[in-house]
Amino acid sequence: MHPVPRVREELPEESAVRRGDNAYVGTWKAVKVVFRGEESPAEEVFENGDFILVLNADGTAEVSAEGEKSTANWSETQNGIKLKGDEINVEATNADGLLEMEVIGVHMFFEKQA
Repeated sequence: MHPVPRVREELPEESAVRRGDNAYVGTWKAVKVVFRGEESPAEEVFENGDFILVLNADGTAEVSAEGEKSTANWSETQNGIKLKGDEINVEATNADGLLEMEVIGVHMFFEKQA
């Protein structure tokens, strides 16, 4: 696991601060899913492959899940990141170096890839 440093300074709700040097820039892969208190490895949950987030330095993002791909914009928030696009509008929080995203009661945890 590659830990993501916690943000120590106060940031506005959404910030485009130094994305090129940002620790969130890179590829993130879902590693576990929690639903109704039950934890499962992500590869057992997603039938058609991995759930991948690619956060680019220019503020764009690529989301690939269940064989479907979409694009979005991303920005850093005080506690993690926000993804916003035509098909996605969600925040992910920094949970001890993992990004935790909750969609319809399902918590997905993403680990940064080397």
